[in-house]
Amino acid sequence: MSQMTSNSASDSPPVTAVPTDIQSHKALPPSQQLHALRRIEAQVDQRVELGVQLFKAAESRTVASQTMADQVRQEQKTLHDRIQSDVTRSLHTYDQWVCQVDDDLTSAIKSIEGRMDDLQKGWSSSQQRIEQMMKRAEAMLEESLCSPVEPRTTQPPEPTS
Repeated sequence: MSQMTSNSASDSPPVTAVPTDIQSHKALPPSQQLHALRRIEAQVDQRVELGVQLFKAAESRTVASQTMADQVRQEQKTLHDRIQSDVTRSLHTYDQWVCQVDDDLTSAIKSIEGRMDDLQKGWSSSQQRIEQMMKRAEAMLEESLCSPVEPRTTQPPEPTS
């Protein structure tokens, strides 16, 4: 196994700080180095500019999302307040209606009770009168049965002229 390790170590390329393709090239003349540096600097500037654009776009989206979320919250609060107000007003109207129905029903019941009392009094009065008339009729009948009746003469009344 130690041979494998040593073989695999000898097969791999040596580790260096500079890539091998750069090592094989000769140093660039100063003008080309300057040109390469400017190209790299331009690429870095482009990347920084792109990063700034991406950051600004993300920031703009975040602000838009936050604005929309705030607007949704405000509309939700407005809707909640409106619904609560409508429910409160409806309950108040319903309570007033129930009270009115209760008052009307109480008045109607009292009126019916009054009419029933009047009807009861009238019925009692009529019943007493009927009883008195019956007693009087009985008394008159008894009186007529007890006293002798004189026969009536059936003559027509005399004309008066």
